[in-house]
Amino acid sequence: MPDLSGNCLFFALFCGIIKGMEEKKVGKISKKEYILRAASLLGVSDIEITALEKDLDGTVPNDYIRRRCKYLFDLYDIYMSKEFNDHIDPDDDGLISLDDYAYRISKKGLSDSNVGDFWIVSSNLDVYVAKNLPKKSSDINENYYEISEKNNFLMPVLAKQIGIDATIFYKGTKTKYFAGAGPTSCNYVEQENYLLTRNFIKENEKLISGGSIVKGSPKRQFYDIDVIIEDMNKFIKKHYKKYHISNEERDETEEKIRRDFIKQSLFNKIVFNKNEDNNSWGLIEGEDHRLRLAPIFGYNYCANVSSSRGSKHRVVNIKHDLLEDLVMHYSGEAWFKEWIENDVVNLDLEKAIEIMTRRTGVTLTDKEKEYYKFVIVDKMIQKVSNVVDYEYDKEKLTQNTEYGVSVVKRLKRRITLFKDNRKNRVYRRNIKRKEKKESRDER
Repeated sequence: MPDLSGNCLFFALFCGIIKGMEEKKVGKISKKEYILRAASLLGVSDIEITALEKDLDGTVPNDYIRRRCKYLFDLYDIYMSKEFNDHIDPDDDGLISLDDYAYRISKKGLSDSNVGDFWIVSSNLDVYVAKNLPKKSSDINENYYEISEKNNFLMPVLAKQIGIDATIFYKGTKTKYFAGAGPTSCNYVEQENYLLTRNFIKENEKLISGGSIVKGSPKRQFYDIDVIIEDMNKFIKKHYKKYHISNEERDETEEKIRRDFIKQSLFNKIVFNKNEDNNSWGLIEGEDHRLRLAPIFGYNYCANVSSSRGSKHRVVNIKHDLLEDLVMHYSGEAWFKEWIENDVVNLDLEKAIEIMTRRTGVTLTDKEKEYYKFVIVDKMIQKVSNVVDYEYDKEKLTQNTEYGVSVVKRLKRRITLFKDNRKNRVYRRNIKRKEKKESRDER
């Protein structure tokens, strides 16, 4: 009888190689790495992650933890499949339909609602921040509801146009089923809408809210830009000392964050942001403990959108909150003047609207375009241009009072007209709804 032991050994090795190739396809991470990363992103507790790691290593098999975290293994199976594992990306119309993807909602909470409402983690471990759309029952004035929603698509394009990091939002939808287990047994369905942006906080990073950095102080001083920067520098010094990061690198970080923060502050003035609360910005601590300024992530109150909670504006010299004051305050710094004259005064609203529509599918009505043009270009960019034209000279600028007065009057008139048009549309829509209801009741 022939000796088949060598052939059997070869066959066993071959099967092992094939199995290994199936478990780890080209470009795929290992099962253990995937499960542990997914567990971390989805907010699984440290105790459960340790139990999972021991089970996956085979050192302490744990059927209970496998049953409890079955959804992680289900996501892994989808991740390894060819048919269902797609990266979350907007379609040609700029829409992300969550019905097309395998994902889970993370148990991790977002520390501040200005950032978002929850995290979505896909089978590919793509992470998106989701925000609920502004509701008419919220603190946003109903006359500005549509403008507030569209701010989230237009403002980041404007920010990036002048070299400021900003989160890009897309429209997201999800079908919600009621009174049944699925499409064939439900009584009705409802389309839920979200704002979605790729997560700007990477794995093992954390966001430190500006509200926890700036300490309590008199109301005006609380939003003074130089005071905020001073508190920020104190925080950076203490943080870098704690993690033994060099003084040279600390100084570079302080200056980089300072400049980026000043740019963000000026942008807020340009787009008429009425909420510059200290929770609307933050620092991101990287995995190596180094710090950077978070991108702009809050746009609801731009373009003069008002809130029932009142306005919060950053100021210079404790009491001056005008855009011209801020421009002149930092005009002695060469980098700032260069940025103003090369980028800011050349901001192109029409191009930004074109990019927004191409990227997100969001369109503006003629009245909305006119409104944005007046508030941002005719008023705010013109103010910056005036400061440049008068060579950053406050005395020369102050003498030019006629333009300032006329612009304020025109702005109030334009905003009143916009609000009246909005109220008329709401009134007409309510009348139509009432007529339809009465017609149904008669039938």
